[in-house]
Amino acid sequence: WNVQVAVHNNASGTRNETLPNFIGSSIEYVKEWASSRNITITEEEYTSNDCENNKITNQDIRSGTLTNNIDNLKVTVCKNIAETEE
Repeated sequence: WNVQVAVHNNASGTRNETLPNFIGSSIEYVKEWASSRNITITEEEYTSNDCENNKITNQDIRSGTLTNNIDNLKVTVCKNIAETEE
């Protein structure tokens, strides 16, 4: 995966991490990332034959947002009908 995470130190010395762009990442990776940061993931399914199964197609908070105040991230996960029937 090619997910970039930026970490900045503010004036008080606390680390400010920014939210990555998870579009194209696996839901397993996103859950793992969020779990280590006490962020709850809410999944919404998107059923299509035009996306890769179990990959993120959208996120409700844009990448680059500081994670300090994020408690919940809603992501849309592809459920590819053709791939799940194999």
